[in-house]
Amino acid sequence: MSKKKNYGKFTSANREAKVEARKLERQAAEKKQRLQILIGAGVVVAVIAVFSLIFINYYSETVVARFLGANIYEREVQWNMNTARGNVDMDANDAGFQRAAQEEAVRMVAHNRLFEDYAANAGIESTNPTVIRDSIIADPDLFAEFERFMPAAPSPNAEERAQAILDRIHAGEDFDDLMFEYSQDPGLWGSPQGYTFLGHQFVPEFTDATLGLEIGEVSGLVESTHGFHIIMRIEPDLEAEMGGAEEEDLLGAKHILIQDPTEEARMREAVNYGFQEKLDNADIRFRNALNNVE
Repeated sequence: MSKKKNYGKFTSANREAKVEARKLERQAAEKKQRLQILIGAGVVVAVIAVFSLIFINYYSETVVARFLGANIYEREVQWNMNTARGNVDMDANDAGFQRAAQEEAVRMVAHNRLFEDYAANAGIESTNPTVIRDSIIADPDLFAEFERFMPAAPSPNAEERAQAILDRIHAGEDFDDLMFEYSQDPGLWGSPQGYTFLGHQFVPEFTDATLGLEIGEVSGLVESTHGFHIIMRIEPDLEAEMGGAEEEDLLGAKHILIQDPTEEARMREAVNYGFQEKLDNADIRFRNALNNVE
C-alpha cells in the first residue's frame, strides 16, 4: 500500500515536470517567434527607409533646365562646370562669367542628351558620344543625314601649306610663333618646348632628318606617314626620364606638322557639326534654380 502511494507521488511529480518543461518550451518558442517578427519588421522598415531616401533624393533634386521634355539636374551641371568655365570666352572676373559658365554646362549636358536620344532612335546600343559618332560614320544610311556638313579637303594641300610656312621661316619669321599658330601636332601643348627622344621612338623620317641638322638649324619639308614636318633640332633635356639611356643617344627637336585630314576625320567633323546644329536649334528652358549652381 505504501509503495503504490509513493509511486503515485512520483508519477504525479514527473507529470508536473513535463508540463512545466512544455510550458517553458512554448514560452521560448513564442519569444523566438516574437523576436523573428521584430527582426523582420525592422528589416522591412530599413528597406522602406532606404528606398524612401533614394526616392526623395531623386525627386527632390534641383531642376535647373528642361530639354527634350526631360529635366536637367543641378548635379549634372556641377559635373561639367570646370570644363564649362574653360570654354567660356570671358574674363573670370566679369560679372556675367558665372552665369555664362552655368549655361555652357547645361548645353554640355544637352549635347550628350542629343547623342543619347539619337542613339535610342537609331538602334545604337551606346550612350557614349564617340561610339555613337563612329557608328554613324560606319553606316551610310545614318551618315546621309550629316553628309551636307562634310568639310572639303583643305586647299591648298598639306605640302603647299607647309612650304608656305617654311618660306616664312626663311624670310625671318619666328619658328615658335608659326609653330603655335599652324602646327597640327596633337602633342604640342603637352611639350611646347619640344621633344627629347631616342631615335627609335619617332618615325624614321623624323629621326633621320633630326640627325642631319645642327642645333638650331631648320630642315626642309620632311614627309612621313603623319604629314609634312618642318623640324628644328634643339638641345635634348638631359634631365628627362628616358629609362637610363646614355646622354649621347638623346635627340631634341621641335617641329611644325601640317597634314591633310583623312576622309574619316572629315566625316567625324561632319557629325560633330550636325549635332552642333541640332543643339543650336534646340529649345533649352533654363530655370531660376540655375543660379544655385556654383
